[in-house]
Amino acid sequence: GIANTNGGTVTLDGDATISDNEAESGFGGGIANDGTVNLNGGSIRGNIAADKGGGIRNLGTVNLNGGSITSNIAADTGGGIYNGGTVTGNFNGKGLPGGISNTGYSFVSGTGWAQNTETGDAGNTKFDIYYQ
Repeated sequence: GIANTNGGTVTLDGDATISDNEAESGFGGGIANDGTVNLNGGSIRGNIAADKGGGIRNLGTVNLNGGSITSNIAADTGGGIYNGGTVTGNFNGKGLPGGISNTGYSFVSGTGWAQNTETGDAGNTKFDIYYQ
């Protein structure tokens, strides 16, 4: 996966893929973000986090403008995205941003929800959005 720290910027365009990564002892199987992530295309899929944020663990800013976040797993919360920062975007019915566990600010419109899984709360599997 990618560790984006110290205010850095990660941009995914076109066919870029972040897949099949595992954060065995922490957060953000695909991307652990403390800066800015721009998802303009590509995919974040099949990533696993031992705690929060199977696809993305966000403490910065995530701008969702296209692409997809699918089939990620978090043992605690946020199969697709664990958000402690800001998530914004508009998929206009394209892409599948997945489940968001939100302790920060999120505004995402025109979205579909994919099978991103979190297994917290005594092993219960959750889909869609989880707000704390």
